Amino acid sequence: MLNVNIWVIFIAGGLNMVLGMLWYGPLFGKAWMNGMGIDPDDKKKMDEMQKTAGSGYAYSLLFAFIFGYALDLFLNLVDVSSLGFALILAAVVYLGFGIANTVKSVLWGETNRQVFMINTGFEIVFIGIMTVVAFYL
Repeated sequence: MLNVNIWVIFIAGGLNMVLGMLWYGPLFGKAWMNGMGIDPDDKKKMDEMQKTAGSGYAYSLLFAFIFGYALDLFLNLVDVSSLGFALILAAVVYLGFGIANTVKSVLWGETNRQVFMINTGFEIVFIGIMTVVAFYL
């Protein structure tokens, strides 16, 4: 039976929240809101967003836990022997499954390219850091 390290799951949740606060806050928050068509000076719109933010954070945390579990399980199943191989494997899986599906929304005009690039950058950084964490734990 494969063991999944519970710490990888918890770290994934924490990292997702902290990195998300930085990424969508001081680093790229204004550009992301601009790409989403959100005016930060529109008090009414900002209040509406804050009302639904709690469930968004909860779902983000839940899926970060699921991601941590799946990543650790996957790396154990493949039995990676080096960090370089683990990172390449994570990149290939993300390119093949993640970006391959989400890029369609940009191609068909459902998602702003700027938002796509900011979101994709977040995912790449998050997956990269979590791959390092899972490999060493």
